[in-house]
Amino acid sequence: MIERDGQVIMKKIETTGRRALWEQLERHVDPTATVMTDQYIGYKNIYQMGYEHHAVDHGKTYVVGKTHTNNVEGLWGRIKPGIKGVYRKVSSKYIESYMDEYCFRYNNRKTPNQMFDLLLTKV
Repeated sequence: MIERDGQVIMKKIETTGRRALWEQLERHVDPTATVMTDQYIGYKNIYQMGYEHHAVDHGKTYVVGKTHTNNVEGLWGRIKPGIKGVYRKVSSKYIESYMDEYCFRYNNRKTPNQMFDLLLTKV
């Protein structure tokens, strides 16, 4: 999940079914947020949770007004080559740790010169 001009959070979930996705939304997304997704069936009826929900049909277009998933697509576009180039293979046992690294990088992207010092304060 990614906030426009904000933070990202990634969690390993065992299934991409509606129940698992909705549970993550309830846990990590402000109830007043507007949720923008593609048209994956697991996101259908998110409005029933109280969220304003907009979806993009990637079979037809990638942007409708302010509705798009470019932020998360761009993040995955950074993660995939990074994993292939650095780690080569990712174990599902450690996938959340790998994702935590990329979340840290993304969430501190506006202060890249301070990232190393910030990392040391977390040790």
